[in-house]
Amino acid sequence: MSEHRDDDGGVSRRDILAAGMGAGLAVGGISLLVAVGGLVPEIVVTPANTPPQKGDLLVFAGGHNQGQVIGPDDVPADGPQVLAWPMDPTNKVIRNQNHLNIILLVRAAAQGWFSSAHLQFTADRIAAYSATCTHLCCTVSDWVGKPFGIDPHGYLFCPCHKSHYDPWDGATVLAGPAPRPLPTLPLALAGDHLTVAGGFMTPPGCSTT
Repeated sequence: MSEHRDDDGGVSRRDILAAGMGAGLAVGGISLLVAVGGLVPEIVVTPANTPPQKGDLLVFAGGHNQGQVIGPDDVPADGPQVLAWPMDPTNKVIRNQNHLNIILLVRAAAQGWFSSAHLQFTADRIAAYSATCTHLCCTVSDWVGKPFGIDPHGYLFCPCHKSHYDPWDGATVLAGPAPRPLPTLPLALAGDHLTVAGGFMTPPGCSTT
């Protein structure tokens, strides 16, 4: 595209004005982006939204015993799962301000139910996993016994889109749209209480987080 020139071959006043307006719009657009970017809230890390930490206790996430510390006998053998939050053992802050902190606990009737690869992360026949479905972040809140009619053990079930997970083999996906297993949370025993032995072994969450 040719430039508009005045009689002596120079760039015309109209071209100069147009260029100035274009530069002004560009600067204005950048300023707007900076202003909008400044509206994004800063994520403040607090004890209540920090991920599970080694040594945390586990407390009931709901029900009549909500907030009470969970012991091995509080988790029924062969389901259903118990939903829990981690709690700082020192200041008693429950880490329930991060939805990715919700945990499920399952207990085997016999130690041999767990696969050898995942037995080391259990405590007193109890395994812990993220309760956030890896499909669309629903809570894996349901339990199904013998879903395929061939196994005597129960399975974890997400009611939103019917993903099945095998709690006895690292919460691997058995059926449904979930793209990956539920992250494992290593457990330990501290007296009569279950404690967290380390962070989630893979990041919890789904494609929407």
